[in-house]
Amino acid sequence: MPNMKQGHVLMIDDDELLLKSTEAVLTEFYVVSLASSGAQALQQLSAGNLPDAILLDIDMPGMDGYRTFEEIGKLDGCRDIP
Repeated sequence: MPNMKQGHVLMIDDDELLLKSTEAVLTEFYVVSLASSGAQALQQLSAGNLPDAILLDIDMPGMDGYRTFEEIGKLDGCRDIP
């Protein structure tokens, strides 16, 4: 059976259960990367792991989703990722 996965999604959330359950649903159709914090997501993105879309939790400890969104926009190649 050919690989039906199209696109890459990065999910950022501090809730491990939500990360894993969403990954289970999306992984059939997309390559899925997970980050449990804004800082972890920024590390992945800075390393060149650029997704086609980002799912971002707003209410996270430390760096919240608004700050994470702001910092993602400053990274090369990330400004236009939906």
